[in-house]
Amino acid sequence: MVHKLMLPVHVIGIGAGGSRTVRHLVSERTHIAGPLHICDGDSVEEKNCKNQLYQPSHVGMRKVHALAEQVRAWSEGDVVPVLRPEYFTPGEPLSGVVFLCVDKMHVRKAIIDASIRGNRAVSLLIEARGDTENALMHFVDPNDEKQMQQWDRYWYPDDEAVNQGDCGGVPTVGPRVADITAYLAVQELVRRVSLSSLTVGQDCQFRIKLQTYAW
Repeated sequence: MVHKLMLPVHVIGIGAGGSRTVRHLVSERTHIAGPLHICDGDSVEEKNCKNQLYQPSHVGMRKVHALAEQVRAWSEGDVVPVLRPEYFTPGEPLSGVVFLCVDKMHVRKAIIDASIRGNRAVSLLIEARGDTENALMHFVDPNDEKQMQQWDRYWYPDDEAVNQGDCGGVPTVGPRVADITAYLAVQELVRRVSLSSLTVGQDCQFRIKLQTYAW
């Protein structure tokens, strides 16, 4: 028996990490079958084509519309995402599973505090960060205050960040690192779906050391 997640899945922020998160979610429709919501107020710039899943033909388009084109191609038209071409405002309602991929730490905290923490409609918060050396993922039950307090421990203000940049990474974060981080986050969600419990176990943080070697 294949377990399926029928809850809505929200991806807030579709830069380097967020756009790849959407791609991997689409590839796992056997397990993740609920409505897919994508939210971002940005438009595609030429520089985005270097490390985000956008093509030169998308420059000038709103990111959500450009990514929706990609989703239709990846899924052969089977997936039609719910589009929100604007920035998410803290305090607005959310439900289901939330991937938080905005690039500023203070915005992440504002959204978590106002729309996710203690929100019984949200079953799982997934917050992934990547830099040139590490992938860091948090899987948090927003109604478990102990888990929320643990997330608070690993939050830091933007001016203290070593790895600032798109979806939590440094500006030089490469597409491979962003892709690995997004893939691992989606695969952990799939694992939890297969076990019929989004909050199974106490493993709420995953830190992966990423290294490359010259031959």
